[in-house]
Amino acid sequence: PVTGESLLESTQTIVEELTEDNRFTDNLYQNTQNPGALASETIEHLHKTLQQHFNNKNKLADWFARYMTEPRRQSPDLLPTGNTGSELWALNASHRAAYRENGDKAQVYIDGQSWACSTSLAQTLCAYQPIALNTLNQEDQTVLMEIIDDDILCEK
Repeated sequence: PVTGESLLESTQTIVEELTEDNRFTDNLYQNTQNPGALASETIEHLHKTLQQHFNNKNKLADWFARYMTEPRRQSPDLLPTGNTGSELWALNASHRAAYRENGDKAQVYIDGQSWACSTSLAQTLCAYQPIALNTLNQEDQTVLMEIIDDDILCEK
């Protein structure tokens, strides 16, 4: 998506997170003597609200990864095929994926959802490579099973 679309979506996300007491109200305009004039208090309120959301790099990275991996469209030829008894699983090509390293772990994002897992699993998923469940540690097996249950992976 272009930068404009990303910014538009990010501000929509901010609006959805605002509480009623954090929204613009008429009392922000009470000190304005000229109708239509934007008071400096109003601009300061808007500036602080945007800073609170955009200055948190972890929150911004999490939002951006979810946004970038949201499904845009799916090809009917690439939908999950169901359980065939195979032991290899891979991310279906119709899904969007990204990951972000966080120390020795990673946060993998698929179709706007996220899971904490090993960097190795995140890289394998994002490369659309087959994964054998029995080759993973217990934590990654649990994550993979959650992703399988969400019909995001298909058997190879």
